[in-house]
Amino acid sequence: MPTESELDIACKVAGAKLGVAEQMRWPLAMLAAAATYGYAHSWLVAIGVWVVAYWLATYPYNKEYEVAWDQFEKATGTGKYYVPAKQD
Repeated sequence: MPTESELDIACKVAGAKLGVAEQMRWPLAMLAAAATYGYAHSWLVAIGVWVVAYWLATYPYNKEYEVAWDQFEKATGTGKYYVPAKQD
């Protein structure tokens, strides 16, 4: 089982990957839309491709970040895994 520090590093790495993907999704989506318009000559299709590319650019990295953060919370007992102490 990974230690808390390893899980913390995994969260930071996943967050950094997500940050880069978020910065690159606009240019990637615009390039995909421009290429689609050049091929299909349809603004409607190009806009649809832009929306899909914009969403898909960060999807796998967002999932990776959520899994890393969930594992960290589970190991530390925070977030949704927090159990308050009983007071009598």
